[in-house]
Amino acid sequence: MIFAANYPIMSYLQRKLEAQPARQEWMAKGSTGIVLFAVFLWWVTHPFMEPKLSYNQTNAYYGFIPLVTYIYFRNLTPTLRSYSLDLLHQIGKTTLETYLMQHHIWLTSNAKSLLTLIPGWPKINFLVVSIAYFFLSRRLYRITLFLRGMLMPDDHVKCLKSLFAIFCVVGLSYAYTWTLAEFGLNFLSIIGFSALVLGLSLYKITTLKLYHMHSDMNASSLRPILGGVASLLMIGFAWRSMAVFGAGKIVPLPASCAVYANEGSWISISTCNELQKGVSYYENGIDGFATCNGKNWGWDITESSSLCRFTRKNSKVLKKQLREQRIAFVGDSITRNVYHALNRALGDTNAGQYDTNVEKHSNIKKKIGNISLEFYWAPYASDIYEVIKEQRTSKPDLIVLGGGAWDRLHQWSAPEDKQAFIDNLVNIKDELNEYKINGISSVWILPTTINDAALMSEDKKQNMTESKIHEVREISSKTLEDSPTFVLDGSKFTIGRVHESYDGVHYPNAVYDAGAQILANAMDWLVTEKPFEFKDGPHPGKMAQPLLGFMILAISSIGIFFFDSYFGLTYLASFFVRGVRPNDLYEEAFTPLHKKMKLPPIVSSQSQSKHSKEAEEFNTLLRGEDETSEDIEMTPNGHNSRGIASSKRRS
Repeated sequence: MIFAANYPIMSYLQRKLEAQPARQEWMAKGSTGIVLFAVFLWWVTHPFMEPKLSYNQTNAYYGFIPLVTYIYFRNLTPTLRSYSLDLLHQIGKTTLETYLMQHHIWLTSNAKSLLTLIPGWPKINFLVVSIAYFFLSRRLYRITLFLRGMLMPDDHVKCLKSLFAIFCVVGLSYAYTWTLAEFGLNFLSIIGFSALVLGLSLYKITTLKLYHMHSDMNASSLRPILGGVASLLMIGFAWRSMAVFGAGKIVPLPASCAVYANEGSWISISTCNELQKGVSYYENGIDGFATCNGKNWGWDITESSSLCRFTRKNSKVLKKQLREQRIAFVGDSITRNVYHALNRALGDTNAGQYDTNVEKHSNIKKKIGNISLEFYWAPYASDIYEVIKEQRTSKPDLIVLGGGAWDRLHQWSAPEDKQAFIDNLVNIKDELNEYKINGISSVWILPTTINDAALMSEDKKQNMTESKIHEVREISSKTLEDSPTFVLDGSKFTIGRVHESYDGVHYPNAVYDAGAQILANAMDWLVTEKPFEFKDGPHPGKMAQPLLGFMILAISSIGIFFFDSYFGLTYLASFFVRGVRPNDLYEEAFTPLHKKMKLPPIVSSQSQSKHSKEAEEFNTLLRGEDETSEDIEMTPNGHNSRGIASSKRRS
């Protein structure tokens, strides 16, 4: 605003400098430019390089520096000022529309997702969506101008009538939609029928009102009506198809997504592309890769209408979702590895590291922020039953359990052992049903895929092969049925990396991290996010920086009281060219503007003092003449001296 207020002076100053000899002109312009560029260079190397949060806190104080520097150098010469980039000019005309439409076209779901028209081809999709984005923004700009002219004409009486009509139509629309909602009639077919009837009514009213203005129009023609009905039907069917089959707003995954949660595979992605090289160079200080291929877990594509958008959840998202939750894990080493993986997903990067000082088969309790994570060692099904029966009284928010591998290895030698395992599963099922009655969700982890070739002991080679563990999975699934809220299938996220199982049973941490992400996505329907206890917000000025605020006040004062858009720096030009100080150019710069806008003429302080001095001399002269007129004397020639005084006064 300060720059705009002083713009006429700055424009006039530029023209005055350009009228000087080249040497003086460039010395004057260069003095301001050098200082501006030095300040800009300081901004680039200091505030601009701050971390994001620190930068955000100081940008309000330093943000004007690059803007003012750009304006100065962009308008430095008449040649530069005579050219402009039409692309920026066109975009600048529709900045309001592009700002609004980006949240509906480039971004969707409250800026949480990208609009996807061509799945699987992100660059082509970006190109197509961007073209649609700019085209629709420009159309919205033109339509807004047309509608403004139609609905808000320059005639005040017509404008007020139109405004009253708009309020009435909007009010009736709200009343009609409220009525539909109140009687449960707000579904697509009723809305479509309403739009059809109201559209035909609007057309009829319009044609009757404007018929005399277009007398050559055939008012009885059905073509406009049929065209409107056909268009409305096409839009309606397309709308219904998108509503039923299209992707909706980003919301927590529904429980129906459980059937898709375990479906996916490991794929190899090259990390030796140019993008990854650039990221590794700047963020990790790595200039080259020794290896290129890495495996990543990914979910299979699901129908958009299922609303099952599985994605990796980072620690920030998980911490918000699991805030003040208590999660208990109960089971064997497979369950323990998933427990460690969830800890890593929450930000504890050291979870699950090898440490011989820690008892291997022991309970673990951790607290990450306000999230409690507990693991109870229970290798056999009978142990799991005892632990969860005890835990039911303490009411965890979620219980995750799994087992069967130890039972198959150590307690499966006789038929009655197998029956004992099934009986324990029945007991576990009953307990999980009790958990469900109390509103507590549960997860059962099926054993991971066994790498037969890597099994180390004879017992494991005889009793723990993949075929025998597969039997355990089938028994567990059949016996437990739907008593667990969700089943995490360990075989699904390990089958693609079975050759990496170093002892036939256990896998590298990265494999369990995939299992933890499956579990993290299932948290959407397994746990209920606890509401925040709202406290008093930060007081006004908490993020303020008084010294920088004082700096802004000082710089603004210079710009206002010294009439300088560059906050005092253009005064440097006056050392090389006389008469170009901004405060001396006010009258010359604004006089043409006042004449153009028919404003009162400008009288500078110098003009006022000059006029005051002349008026005072004139008044003194008048007073002297009055005194002379009172003293009437006869001249030697006999003339009246009053006549002489009158002659002087006239002259």
